[in-house]
Amino acid sequence: MLTLIGNILNKIFRKTNIANVFYVVAAIVIAVAVSFHFVEHQSYMNSFYWAIITVSTVGYGDVSAHTTLGKLLSILMALGGVGMFGVLTSSITSYFQEENEALQEEVAEMKQQLNRIEKYLIDANKR
Repeated sequence: MLTLIGNILNKIFRKTNIANVFYVVAAIVIAVAVSFHFVEHQSYMNSFYWAIITVSTVGYGDVSAHTTLGKLLSILMALGGVGMFGVLTSSITSYFQEENEALQEEVAEMKQQLNRIEKYLIDANKR
């Protein structure tokens, strides 16, 4: 099962540019976490923890922003997380839609072939 899921994810990553989204989000998380460290006077560990929890839209609340700039960073991270999950979801949906369309085309071709074979057999029986 894990191999199947891995193969599907590998195809999705190859067909879409979703990996680039993850790189951009990772860069944003790092930049905002470092900024949060200086703005909110938190340790680097707490700042990265906050950034990852916020971008994943979990938001436990144990580390939170208290300054205006810190709250703006929180908003940026939350919106970035929602956007990241939106892109991820749409990429996966697009992949399966393309696969479904390809299968439908293949089924249509098979139906045409079966119709030709059936017509040929009917004509052959009439002789």
